[in-house]
Amino acid sequence: MAGESVSASLRSRAFSSLMLASTAFHDSAATGELLSRLSADAEALQRVVTTHALNGLRGVIMVGGCSLAMVSLSPKLCLVSFATFPAAVLLSRHMGKRIKARQRAVQEALAAAAAEAHSALLNVRTLRLFAAERLASERDDERVRAA
Repeated sequence: MAGESVSASLRSRAFSSLMLASTAFHDSAATGELLSRLSADAEALQRVVTTHALNGLRGVIMVGGCSLAMVSLSPKLCLVSFATFPAAVLLSRHMGKRIKARQRAVQEALAAAAAEAHSALLNVRTLRLFAAERLASERDDERVRAA
């Protein structure tokens, strides 16, 4: 429930901020991208608050308990495992940055696909006039698959 409350609050504040943005901002930003970001970011935050926060707390408790057990069983082995810990942290941070960059690229690609779909739906009469429904569907499918 806490995650849903935070997500709803964030989404509401973000939407209010979008409504107060300048006309020039709205002229330069694609509606599909804004809609995609609005829903995806709020959902991601909800997932972080609910799932990842609880998993993090559980992980901290597990590490503490395992550390105590390791020290009581073999202090030398415990020292060796703690000595390798910084390397593992650096590796995971490096990989996290790479994953974050890829996620950003996927989000941008999905926003472009949403903008294309939004444009097609707004202009469905024109598409039908030129019998281009199939072409619009194929373009949307290509964008979604590329994401």
